[in-house]
Amino acid sequence: MLNVENGCGATASINETVLIQNNLPVDNIDFSISADTICPGDNVFFQADNDDGLTYVWDLGDGTTSTDYGITHSYGSVGEYEITFTATNGCGSDSTIVDTVVVSNNHTPSANNVVAFVQQEGCVGDEMIFVIIPAGTGTISWDFGDGNSTTDIEQVFVQGIANVDVAYHTYIAQGTYWATYSITNSCGNTFTDSVEVTIGGPGSPVGTQANFFWDDTQTACQGEPVEFMAIGGATYIWDFGDGSGQLVTNTSLDPVLHTYEEAGAYTITLTSVNACGQTETSDETIYVPNSKIDVSTNTVTKPNCGMNNGMAVVSASVVLLRILTAGRMEILVSSRAVYLLVFRS
Repeated sequence: MLNVENGCGATASINETVLIQNNLPVDNIDFSISADTICPGDNVFFQADNDDGLTYVWDLGDGTTSTDYGITHSYGSVGEYEITFTATNGCGSDSTIVDTVVVSNNHTPSANNVVAFVQQEGCVGDEMIFVIIPAGTGTISWDFGDGNSTTDIEQVFVQGIANVDVAYHTYIAQGTYWATYSITNSCGNTFTDSVEVTIGGPGSPVGTQANFFWDDTQTACQGEPVEFMAIGGATYIWDFGDGSGQLVTNTSLDPVLHTYEEAGAYTITLTSVNACGQTETSDETIYVPNSKIDVSTNTVTKPNCGMNNGMAVVSASVVLLRILTAGRMEILVSSRAVYLLVFRS
């Protein structure tokens, strides 16, 4: 029951029932594979549904296992590999799905093997990004449609997603361009596709996007940096919601670290700005649990030259605390009480 009273003395109550079960099944679990056929040495990306409270186990069929929700992997030999994916909930119930990846010496890549993410709108002077997901699917080249091309590809790890292959380019004139990418896999076969890109100038109504992310599958802890990344604009203005002020960055997919010292729910606001002067704002909430360890000791009786034991009162703000006393005795205690410990000098 929740009781609420306002400053006028008016009250209201609400009742809700929480049902705790120990035998809930694992339902509606699935996973995706970036390619069902690849060449030896080329990467394939596996990703599970990221449902809260579930743990994952992958068996990739060649002796490789993983407990991550997303994993990039390559196979060294031709063959057919059975992928076994098991998801387990807090009740201990599990569900298993089986799929297959074929490794061939004569596979030709296609749009089914990769995801191409391109900033399709930008402005003169904006650094545009061109992304292939996952990384390592082959040798990549980009022709940006303005007389410039590159094979200079940077591999970037995006928290909570995967390694991706990124190319950067800045257009110096307004117009519409076709950016063409080619991927040549380790079998020597090539796939080519194009994406339209529109470039505007100052004052042009060319939009920007304010997209940002962090690895929300991991707990954000007090006092430890959280890594954020933004994409979709040229300049990013960060407000992390904890009163620390604003941070301005000028690169997409560049790690931005921020540390929350206190537990709580914080609204992160990102404003994206392009060189045309257009802006867009988005926000997300991050939850930081009470995760600091606070240990204090107070000596009660000092040891007397090794003839008798000393005593100390120890308290901690964690549920379980491992204490090593004078390097000679290790004990595991609960912080729900205060302990009188005996140690030798």
